[in-house]
Amino acid sequence: MRLFNGLGKWRFRSSIIATAVISTLLVPVTLFVTADTAFAAVDNHYCANYSGTPIMVNDDNSNSNGDYYVRTLNVSGDAASQIHTLNMPNGYSINAVGISPIDKKAYGVVGGASNSPLLARFDNNEVEYVAEVKATATQGTFDAHGDFLYSVKSSGDTSGLYRVERPDQLQAYTNQNDSSLPDQSNPTNLISASIGGTVADWAAIRADLGSGVANYVVGIRNSSPSRVVVIKYADTATTSGSVVSILTPDATMPTGPFRNAYYHEGRLLFHVKKGELWELETGSASDINISSGTANVTNLGDSTVDGGNKNIKDGDGMACFDSPGFTVTESGGDTSVNESGTTDTFTVVLDSKPVGNVVIGVTSGDTDEATVSPSSLTFTTGNWNSAQTVTVTGVDESDDDGDQDTTITLSVTDGSTDDIAYDGVANQTVTAETVDNDPQAGFTVAESGGGTSVAETGTTDTFTVVLDAQPDSNVVIDVSSGDTDEATVSPSSLTFTTGNWNSAQTVTVTGVADNAVDGSQNTTITMAVNDGSSDNNFDSLSDQTVTAATTDPWGFTVTQSGGTTAVAETGSTDTFTVVLDAQPSSDVVIGVSSGDTD
Repeated sequence: MRLFNGLGKWRFRSSIIATAVISTLLVPVTLFVTADTAFAAVDNHYCANYSGTPIMVNDDNSNSNGDYYVRTLNVSGDAASQIHTLNMPNGYSINAVGISPIDKKAYGVVGGASNSPLLARFDNNEVEYVAEVKATATQGTFDAHGDFLYSVKSSGDTSGLYRVERPDQLQAYTNQNDSSLPDQSNPTNLISASIGGTVADWAAIRADLGSGVANYVVGIRNSSPSRVVVIKYADTATTSGSVVSILTPDATMPTGPFRNAYYHEGRLLFHVKKGELWELETGSASDINISSGTANVTNLGDSTVDGGNKNIKDGDGMACFDSPGFTVTESGGDTSVNESGTTDTFTVVLDSKPVGNVVIGVTSGDTDEATVSPSSLTFTTGNWNSAQTVTVTGVDESDDDGDQDTTITLSVTDGSTDDIAYDGVANQTVTAETVDNDPQAGFTVAESGGGTSVAETGTTDTFTVVLDAQPDSNVVIDVSSGDTDEATVSPSSLTFTTGNWNSAQTVTVTGVADNAVDGSQNTTITMAVNDGSSDNNFDSLSDQTVTAATTDPWGFTVTQSGGTTAVAETGSTDTFTVVLDAQPSSDVVIGVSSGDTD
């Protein structure tokens, strides 16, 4: 068990080191591990407490006693201050430390323990193991995707680039020898070319260095003279498209050795053993110029360490960071305006602090439907986390085109943005609905009396038709009867012009005698826009129909006097009457017979 001794260090209870010490490596001074109690979940201790500064994890120069000094680095003040000491068992090591941008937790490769090397996740109290890895790496970092990247040494030189994808998603194990630990000890080498020397530590950046957005790791090669190493690697486990570039800095850098690398607030920072802090500029693609083989660097001065001038021992750097990007929030969850000129808004804010100004252009895909203001947003290192508002305004246009969606695009303006990582950020869009306030193309049918009914005797009924909106040219509506043996219509078409569009026109329906006693029949009368003769805005309108009932009048009516008919065998009489229900076109003879003449 590791116990805090009150002097800023941890010590181990030797009786249980064999079973518990593995769970105490690479952790801040407050780490407390036991062999017989349940572990709490690792949390984001470093980002919760030290997110504003890079963090240094370096050996205390006692070589094999397992102690590492953990310090925060004040970049503007160029000073490193110790937080605590990591006190691990003799022979243990911690390398390739980094902080995931996804779960904000610290990770590192552990060596010297059984079943090592292992990728470990840790905070100030706990440690978990997530994977077996290829080697006890001395260079490691996290990229913007949340993947852990590391290299190994081969014959004294830095060799290869390997990936553990999204370790935040890996199951954690408190036992270093757990058989369920995923074996990632034979990963694909992401690069094929040689680095040509030793790089002490990597920092990762996703940026556009002049040939499109890509993933890169960057380090300083310990050589004479020192060189900047930039490795382009693919999103997937392949060497396809990988490039190793060795760049000449524009200033003479120390021959080394370099120690720690940091990606912090959009900046690439590198520490020399003797304390010098160097920055690889990231304001534009020309700062890391792959095509010309040059890099722009700046000496930020010598770092004081714990108040004095001390050499930085073997180790690595890490820093909390958010992947570059921006967040768009629509008020009310969507964006909708009206042609009358109403407005709606959405806000934009950066996800991480940039190294310089970031300009986001805002454009409307159809300024006849919706406009935006302002047309660009500028975020600085001071206001990057303050949301800026974009106002969308509906535009009145004469087309009766219904409600329209307009795509508003937000894109980083590369030429005006002083951060190569933000140059690589993808566009985002907002869909703005513009509600049309113009009368919509259409026509209205009104039946006299609320219905249409005629008789086979030739009676008539009417309905009217009128357009709902003024057309740009004539609109012809064809009128047709579904059964001209029952009902006919007149006229057979209606023509509306830009002048009479709002004057109702009348259609007359006439009943037709079909010489069949077939009862009342329904006839469908259809109104359809004649596409070839009409304003295109009306062409897509659906047909409308009227149902005309044609009644069959043919028949006769019998009426009994007194309501009944009764006679006596004495020869008395009674009467009933017979009359036709409709005037015939010729004589109608009705036979009358008795069913019992006796």
